[in-house]
Amino acid sequence: MLPQHACHSENHVFDRWILWLVAILAALPFGEVFYLRFEFATVSIFEQLYLLLILVLMAKIIYEKRTKYPFVLLLFSLVVISSVFLSSTIGGISIAGTLRHLRFYLPFIVATLLLAVNIKISFDRYLHWLTIAAIISSLLALYIHHFAPEFLSNCLAVSEVAQDVAIVHGRLRWTNAPLVLLVLLCVFLRPRCIPRQTMLFAFITSFVATFNTSNRSLLLGCVGFFLGAVAMSVNSRQAFARIALGTTIVLLAAISVSCLLQTDGRLRELVDLRFLGHGDVSEIYEQAVTINRVPHYEEYAERIRASFVVGQGLGRPFSVITGQDVFIADISLVAFLLPFGIMGIVVFGVFVMKLVTLIRRAPTSSRAGTSSLVLLLLALCLILSLNLDLFSRNNFVIYFTLLVMTLQNQTPLDTDKRFERRYARAPSYRHSLPGLRT
Repeated sequence: MLPQHACHSENHVFDRWILWLVAILAALPFGEVFYLRFEFATVSIFEQLYLLLILVLMAKIIYEKRTKYPFVLLLFSLVVISSVFLSSTIGGISIAGTLRHLRFYLPFIVATLLLAVNIKISFDRYLHWLTIAAIISSLLALYIHHFAPEFLSNCLAVSEVAQDVAIVHGRLRWTNAPLVLLVLLCVFLRPRCIPRQTMLFAFITSFVATFNTSNRSLLLGCVGFFLGAVAMSVNSRQAFARIALGTTIVLLAAISVSCLLQTDGRLRELVDLRFLGHGDVSEIYEQAVTINRVPHYEEYAERIRASFVVGQGLGRPFSVITGQDVFIADISLVAFLLPFGIMGIVVFGVFVMKLVTLIRRAPTSSRAGTSSLVLLLLALCLILSLNLDLFSRNNFVIYFTLLVMTLQNQTPLDTDKRFERRYARAPSYRHSLPGLRT
């Protein structure tokens, strides 16, 4: 039998792999950077990282010989297996077609596995790496979009629509855009291991990149989180501090966006169309809802009525617009309800409730207001998921789930010794560490 310290060392190896893989996933601007091509499918770099994370998490489960929340993992496994079986036997969908559709749910599968293991990564350490990854990802996305369009054209060669949106109309392609919400959370939490200038720089780069994507849902989410954080202040002093912080980042973001608008005519036209409606606010609603959304919503409703109880299974499109099959949805609830039926909604509901339970069980020694802000972000993301799928196919569900898991670890661990050494000179951090008080 291995000594106890050896067992802890092995656990830390798994945790390091999880942290590194998630950091790499967050640092990439989009998944079309690198492909592996097989006869039956083309696997993007994101999907390769999902599969590596699944392998590491399964190895960790086998090594620990236990899971924390086996019910969630077992329930989702049964739902997926039954859906694949029904699609291939009754629906006549090939196994290859079913698996191609299933890969859209790989982020949620990774997040479900994260709930099943005992994560020993400290909260501050994870926020540090996530902030650095957000800076790298946003800067790469901006650089490729504005200074290396030929590289972007090669990456998006498989999709003429994506090429037209990104290159002709000037919408930045940044798959990791929801990172801006987590960076904003980090700014308000102010972890000791991240210098304030680094946090502000991370938010400015993330916000500018998100603005360049013209994603109105995420921009409204940033505003909603700021207003919610101010409203949840425990006293007037904290409210004033958060208002001052919000004013500072708004001014810095406005200056950065103004500089970007002066240099890119496509972005000016895009802002005039998507945010100003060419001077007609009703045109924004007409374009965003009536033209772009309603046809999808009508087909969602028709398909849900036809297969509400058991779902239509994997491998069948969610909608067919202009003759093209669409296998993804803009609404997280629809993404679980259409293929998996009522059981899909049950799985999603249980998953969210487990996140809420973990947040509320965070140690009382954690910094004041952390759990409240994380709960606020979860509630806000559930609202945003009615227009932007953040929980089935988006990397955000992985980042947020790991954030919740690390929320349980508020004390420095062996894996964080270099962070203690690196920041122990700072008085604010020195007084927070046992044995370093003077």
